[in-house]
Amino acid sequence: MTALKLIQQHVVTLDDLWMQYWANGGSAMEFELDAFLNGAFELCPFDNTVVAWALEDLNFASPRLRVSFGPSRICPGNGP
Repeated sequence: MTALKLIQQHVVTLDDLWMQYWANGGSAMEFELDAFLNGAFELCPFDNTVVAWALEDLNFASPRLRVSFGPSRICPGNGP
């Protein structure tokens, strides 16, 4: 299930997702994350990974949320 569907089905809120995303090191503002989820904005691969981490963190906080995640990539300039 996609993050947008989880928000639309009230499993998670955009605010909660963005706050967890930001806490994990995401760099997009909440309106940019919203635009990304709606297909109107591109996040770099690292920030895509951070969205997955945020959903994973929320998964542990909410038993209603069960998602799986793919491999991660790092944006130039954000890696080791």
